[in-house]
Amino acid sequence: VLTISDRCSVGDAEDKSGPYIAERIRDWAASSQITRNCVPDDVTAIQTAVLQEHTRCSLIIATGGTGLAPRDVTISAVSPLLEKHATGISAGLMAICAQHTPFALLSNPLVGIKGSCLVVCLPGSKKAVAEYLDILIPLLRHILDLIGDEKTHVDAFHTKLPGVPHAPPAVGGSKVQHVCPHKTKHVDADGRRGVAFRPRHSVWPMLKVEEALEKIVMVAQEKSPKSSETKQLGTPDSISSAHGYSTAAAVIAREQVPNYRASIKDGYAVVSSDGPGVYAVVAVSQMGEGSGIVLEKGSVARVTTGAPVPLGADAVIQVEDTELVSSSSDGEELSIRVLKAVTPGTDIRPVGSDIQTGEVLLPEGTLLGASEIGLLAAQGLKTVIVRSKPSIAILSTGNELVQLETESLGYGKVRDSNSYALSHLLAEDGYTVSHFSHLPDTLEAVSTGLLAASKLADVVITTGGVSMGETDHLKDAISEIGGDRRAMQQ
Repeated sequence: VLTISDRCSVGDAEDKSGPYIAERIRDWAASSQITRNCVPDDVTAIQTAVLQEHTRCSLIIATGGTGLAPRDVTISAVSPLLEKHATGISAGLMAICAQHTPFALLSNPLVGIKGSCLVVCLPGSKKAVAEYLDILIPLLRHILDLIGDEKTHVDAFHTKLPGVPHAPPAVGGSKVQHVCPHKTKHVDADGRRGVAFRPRHSVWPMLKVEEALEKIVMVAQEKSPKSSETKQLGTPDSISSAHGYSTAAAVIAREQVPNYRASIKDGYAVVSSDGPGVYAVVAVSQMGEGSGIVLEKGSVARVTTGAPVPLGADAVIQVEDTELVSSSSDGEELSIRVLKAVTPGTDIRPVGSDIQTGEVLLPEGTLLGASEIGLLAAQGLKTVIVRSKPSIAILSTGNELVQLETESLGYGKVRDSNSYALSHLLAEDGYTVSHFSHLPDTLEAVSTGLLAASKLADVVITTGGVSMGETDHLKDAISEIGGDRRAMQQ
């Protein structure tokens, strides 16, 4: 039992909901081992508590922080941790409680699974907690049996269920028996229930694009390929084979940058303690050259931007702060006047000021673009170890689809344009599609195609078959092959 409250966590308020939940659970299952914890309304504190407990608990019930106030962060903290969202339970809890008061719609309960642990997030109000537990506790045993894959208990539960009229009686007065949503009995020719009994509302609510992306990224991080390979940096007239890949390990700098004291300005290397005055120009230092001299007090050396600063000099004065005093017949400077005083280090880049030997040049997981490739080249690195890119399959579904080369479209037919658009969209980010397939609208074909593609590719992208029509089989097909439906996005 996890109470989430700034005030309760520091003792400024009494935790009424936490003890009440513990009491209700103890009444439901007297042998339960119950622990209680209280944390502030802080994302890190909440996530730490859940992650510490989920491996040793079969049930976590959190109370508090599910509302809409700025400090209500429980949903934001817990939702990314869940491996499955029990959207049907969450929606059912809210719908039933909303019949008592519309304010229940503001409470945002969350139910899901982390590992083999059921996680339930309820509001902080004891009254609201009581209403939700009244609904939830009768379901808990069956839910926990399902999560724990307790097949004997699950089957026993199903056999005890009475017939429930989910649809009007068929001819002869027979009733439609209970159909548990995780154990749908398919009865039509394609393996689906008869269309007359299909759900009239999707149990998979539409997601915002941001939410869908968050789920995709979370699963991708869990399932990303662990293999790596070595890529060449190539040459300036050829694109590096590493471009568009991510580093499989941190890249460590092997050289300092710069590896010499470099002038930041065009001007003169000086001894700062000399101060303003007239000085002889005794040397010239340019990019790519080293003068090899040691500058002595009372003299200056002309330097260009990026050029090595001679030994003995401890500052650079920009050319704008000087004026010519004398020159030779061939136009060479003989002496100049320094107009301003400078301090040691002025306009000098110290050795290693950009990059130190041994520091992390690119962290693991860095996407290698143009600037990153340039950084590797600056270090003289000819190769880099990168993460292997995932293999991708695209499956298009629909009896209405025909191939691009079809000369004349039949009535009700469309060309399969989505496969072309998706493959080129992926190519723009450097990914290659290794497998294409078009599947007809039958549960068997979609299930078989999904299973085959999942064995050929790391990522399977489907298009079509996710709506509410009687030929939209994708959701059932994912369940048929043992997949985990995190969410559906049309």
